[in-house]
Amino acid sequence: MKILLSIIICLFVDTETSFTITPKDCKSAAQILFQNDTITSAGTLLITTKPDSFGNNKIINTVKVDSGRIIITVDPLEANDAHIMLIQKSQIKVDSFSSTTHAIIPDTLGIWNAPLALQLSLGGYSIVLHKEGFKEVVKEYKFKNNWDSISIEMFSLAYLKHKREQWRSVKWISGGVAFVAGVASYYFHNRISTYKEEYEGATSPSVIQDKRDRMNSSRSYYRISSDISFTAIGSFSISWFIENLY
Repeated sequence: MKILLSIIICLFVDTETSFTITPKDCKSAAQILFQNDTITSAGTLLITTKPDSFGNNKIINTVKVDSGRIIITVDPLEANDAHIMLIQKSQIKVDSFSSTTHAIIPDTLGIWNAPLALQLSLGGYSIVLHKEGFKEVVKEYKFKNNWDSISIEMFSLAYLKHKREQWRSVKWISGGVAFVAGVASYYFHNRISTYKEEYEGATSPSVIQDKRDRMNSSRSYYRISSDISFTAIGSFSISWFIENLY
C-alpha cells in the first residue's frame, strides 16, 4: 500500500529568480498538509508568497498525489463496530498533467473494525462489511479524491425477515383481491351480453327499460371490477419484487 505521495504548487515573488523544491521541502509540506486535514479534492497544495510588483503570483511547479485518507463509518449504532475488509482492484496514477487508472489483481489489504480511518492509494475498492446478526454488505467504491468520508448502512437479519413477511402478506392479499375482482369482471361481462340480447328481443316497454338499466349497471360494475383487478395485479407484482429485495 502506498503512503503519502503529495501535491505541491509553489508560488514565488521574484519574477527573475527560479526556485526548486527539494524532496525534503515536499515531505515537510505534505506532513503539515495531512496533519491539518487540509487535503483538497484536486490534490493540490498551494504555497503562496507575497505578490510581485505587478500584483501577480508566479507558479513554479505543480505536483499531485495519488493517495489520500478515507474514513468509513457504519450505521446503525448496533453495527458501528462491524468488520471491514478492503479489497483493492485498481489504482489511479496522478501526475502534473493527467491521471490514469490501472487495473490490478484484486489485493485484500486487511480486516479492521469500524469506524475506520486509513491512508489509501487512490483507485477502486470493494468494501466488505460483516457483523453477526446482520446481512453482509459488499460495496464497490471509487476513491478519487485525497479525502473522503463514507457511511454504509447495514440491516439486521431480524429486520429483513420482518420486512419480507410484511411484503409477502401484501403480495398475497393483492393476489386474492386480483382473483376476486377478475372473477367479478368476468361475471359482469357475461351479464352485459345476456342483458343486451334480452334487450334487443324485448317488445314490452317495461322490459326494455328494465334490461337497459340492468345492462348499464353491469357495465359500471364491470369497469369497477376490472380497474380493481388490474390495480391489484400491479400491487401483487410490486410487492413480489420488493419482497425479493430483502
